[in-house]
Amino acid sequence: AAELGLEGYDSTGILVLSEAAAVGADAMTLFPKADHVMEVEMLPNQAHCLSHYSLAREFCLFYGYRLKEAPVFEGGASGTLVPVEIKVPELCPRYGAMVLRGVKNAKTPEWMASRLRAMGSNPKGNILIDGSNFVMYELGQPTHCFDIAKLNGTKIIVRRAMAGEMLKTLDNQALKLDAGMMVIADASKPVALAGVMGGFDSSVSDGTDGASFLAEIWLPAAPHAALPAPAPAAADARRLRILLVESDGLVRASLAEALADLGHTVVQAGSGGHALALLAENAAYDAMIADQAMPVMTGLQLAATVVERHPGIRVVLASPHGRLPASARQFLQLDKPFRPEELETLLGGLAPQARAA
Repeated sequence: AAELGLEGYDSTGILVLSEAAAVGADAMTLFPKADHVMEVEMLPNQAHCLSHYSLAREFCLFYGYRLKEAPVFEGGASGTLVPVEIKVPELCPRYGAMVLRGVKNAKTPEWMASRLRAMGSNPKGNILIDGSNFVMYELGQPTHCFDIAKLNGTKIIVRRAMAGEMLKTLDNQALKLDAGMMVIADASKPVALAGVMGGFDSSVSDGTDGASFLAEIWLPAAPHAALPAPAPAAADARRLRILLVESDGLVRASLAEALADLGHTVVQAGSGGHALALLAENAAYDAMIADQAMPVMTGLQLAATVVERHPGIRVVLASPHGRLPASARQFLQLDKPFRPEELETLLGGLAPQARAA
């Protein structure tokens, strides 16, 4: 398989074709067609982008496309329920569980297996395992499947490990747990190292008929209390008149919409020259947001001109991941693609200028 450039197949011996393959058929028709794979390298501070849906959301926000919302299952639970006891709510405020039945010997469809291979994951052929991994890549929500028949009791317990407890993990390693480690346990023993790896003895297999399918949700390391909503009068007092300068029409429209959603008044310009012409007509702006990478006149060149002619206008320079020259440090900075909460925080520190009535 490797000699043919096929990925995701066993290359240690003869490649066995499907029984449905016709004798004499063109080999090109027997394998999935070549596809394009986009590889995106995320920075360590962009954990919110570690799924296909979240990346699609960022791209739509950046380029002004309409996001296709992910379908959400709204049906109620039926049949057997799995009680969950959380003994450490300060570390795990929620842990959801449901039971799936009728999946004995259910195989992973080829379309899902091929997509998993494209993601660099090795499909196992079991729909429970591969489906769990597929959802994690798609939505960024890790899940884990237990064979409910292998659990002692019917209750799932989220707790700390006791000193000396043992756990055999999915990679067939026997671990001696330290006191305080987070574990998922049944009535008598740990069955998974929480957020790290499942246990071998409770894992699902092709013979699994009833599976306990669990979703893990953990508390952030340093949660912050929500800020109280500002009173209407205070919100009005912070509304800004902003000159938005961006050469990319889609990005400009997306950012203008986000600024309007925050309650600000936005006037758009497609270039540095256009912005200077607007300022010559009316300089009553509280702030200017300018893209650093504009052609002809860069954002930094525009900013230097604006602060000289209109020193009361606060300047914000926008650049991918904050890659701005050292000379730009005197100005406020906005990373692209921007996040609405970052935009709100940045502009929240600016006060409208006093204007004559």
